[in-house]
Amino acid sequence: MLIMTDKYHLIVEQGPDKDRKIVIDPSGSRLGRSSNNDIALNDPALSRYNNRFFFKPDEGLWISDLASANKTLVNNQPIKEIRLKIGDRILAGETTLCVISDSIDGGSGGAALPVVDLGFKSKPGGQPKKKKSNVHIPIIIVFAVVALFGWGSKLIKDSIKSSSAVVAEKVVETLEITYEKVVADKDNIFRYQLQLDANRMLSVQIDDLVNKRHIRKESEVSSEYIDDLIRVLRDSGFYSLSEQYQGIQPDIYNLWDLTITVGRKTSRTRVLNRVEPEIFRAVRETLEEAGKNELGLWAIELSAEKLIEMDNVASLLGKKLDDERDDTINQDNRKKLLDIESQIEK
Repeated sequence: MLIMTDKYHLIVEQGPDKDRKIVIDPSGSRLGRSSNNDIALNDPALSRYNNRFFFKPDEGLWISDLASANKTLVNNQPIKEIRLKIGDRILAGETTLCVISDSIDGGSGGAALPVVDLGFKSKPGGQPKKKKSNVHIPIIIVFAVVALFGWGSKLIKDSIKSSSAVVAEKVVETLEITYEKVVADKDNIFRYQLQLDANRMLSVQIDDLVNKRHIRKESEVSSEYIDDLIRVLRDSGFYSLSEQYQGIQPDIYNLWDLTITVGRKTSRTRVLNRVEPEIFRAVRETLEEAGKNELGLWAIELSAEKLIEMDNVASLLGKKLDDERDDTINQDNRKKLLDIESQIEK
């Protein structure tokens, strides 16, 4: 007999979406107030991308915080990543969710194996059945073997499909980046923001008040480029950095704020008014270089005076090379003229 179980994983107990039931996709679901999330809630206290739910093989349902502004609390404790159990309560923004199932299929456990009655049970009252002709036993055994073989083949096929799905999930990973740089003093404010979303859309916005430049460009990058960037970021050591490095600098404001999400792992580091850690500097320069190369933005990061200076230098260099070329041509012409005059005299 099959026992039907609730297919939902979460229920909203408190908040604007109270009583809403939520299903977590087997590949994971992201939650936040943005409509781009798998689970979008009408809670203004949520971050745009607040947290992510996902399953680990043989470990059930997990949750990770996506560097949300108000943090994600599980049973009143702030978390970065933790396994969830039935009955756990999650506070995100002003929304409280209760875990009602922690298995990938929405049930509370595995399915029972089918029972095959081969007719060997005793009669009611404990009296054994009368012995029947042995001619039926080989037939029963044959049917039992066939049934078990078919059931075993199905288990093997399901196991192969499940393994393939896990491998595919490990190979196909998403990369999301939010990076902001602000350099400000009494004379100017320069702001640079780079974003890469899960759909491989790269965008950069630059605001330069003194030079009156407000520029935004975006472009989709290739999946191969994303794979290469993921490898670089994983090997960089960025995930070993602290959440914040802060110093004091009078009359200036220098900020670097970087959040990187690879698959289900998110890390954020903020550097304010102090020298950057070497690992952080290398990573953010890699990302700025990506913005220059993919969007053609190398020129607009320079001031107008610097661009004019570079243009003047290029013009002078071009004139010098042109003059040198003319001198070479003139020397060749004079040599040819002398050769002709020498032949005439002879």
